[in-house]
Amino acid sequence: MLIVEAMAERRIVEAQREGAFDGLRGSGHPLRLEPEEHVPAEWRAAFHLLRQAGLGPAWIAQGAEIEADLAEARRTPAGAIKQRSPPSTARSTAST
Repeated sequence: MLIVEAMAERRIVEAQREGAFDGLRGSGHPLRLEPEEHVPAEWRAAFHLLRQAGLGPAWIAQGAEIEADLAEARRTPAGAIKQRSPPSTARSTAST
């Protein structure tokens, strides 16, 4: 632990002993953090409903998939990684 962290931790413990945090609003209840703070106000209700339904924006699912692929790649020896082909966007044409 760094010196600054140790000093901060010591001051927090001392403040707790002295009762500096007693009687604070919300004391004894879990923090209610709003994950949509970074989302524009007009989208917050939609994101909230999606989160409550267990759904989320596509980019969150894609990010989780990318993270899983990266974790797999880090565990796999370089020569054993299977190359995935990207989705085909070109039309196949028959040669004449």
